[in-house]
Amino acid sequence: MDFLDKQLKLPFSKGTVSLKYVLAHSTYWLLITGFFIYEKRYLIYKASMPYFVACVTVRIALLIVIAYLNLHFFLPKYLLKKRYFIYSVAVIASVIGYLTAQSLFDFYLYGYVIGPMRNSDLMESLSYNFFSTLWYLGLMLALKLSMDWYGQQLLIQKITVEKLNAEVNFLRAQVNPHFLFNILNNLYALTLKNQN
Repeated sequence: MDFLDKQLKLPFSKGTVSLKYVLAHSTYWLLITGFFIYEKRYLIYKASMPYFVACVTVRIALLIVIAYLNLHFFLPKYLLKKRYFIYSVAVIASVIGYLTAQSLFDFYLYGYVIGPMRNSDLMESLSYNFFSTLWYLGLMLALKLSMDWYGQQLLIQKITVEKLNAEVNFLRAQVNPHFLFNILNNLYALTLKNQN
């Protein structure tokens, strides 16, 4: 068994998940957090460190909620059961919830905390948050689907190897021991005959 296939029990998970899953998702969220820290670093100077931390934390927390709601609830319950319309409505409703919360936070942060240093435009905030949400949901969905595809390919490969082993074992079992014994006796008789 591969070290990365070790199963872990997570606090909010129904079953166990592989270490590979945890590492892939942790890496993804660390990269996203790093991107937001880089993108919003100007808030340290324009607002203050607590507002900078709050901005990045709120954005990442909301993205985590919407991403895992999509991956672990909407995807298996609607999309995989080919209920595309309900899946679309659920994703759009969750994106609207995210947009509302994030845009109100941004409107407050940029309109009242930073104040005259930046004009607060709710439509600009909504459009930025909408497209960034779709981008991150798409990335997370692509990560999940690619990990699922890779897991299926490994399973298909394992099944193929097991099938070939079963066929070899079946062919070995079909060789009649009496047939082999007769061949060995005939070879022995021929060697005795050739010696005389």
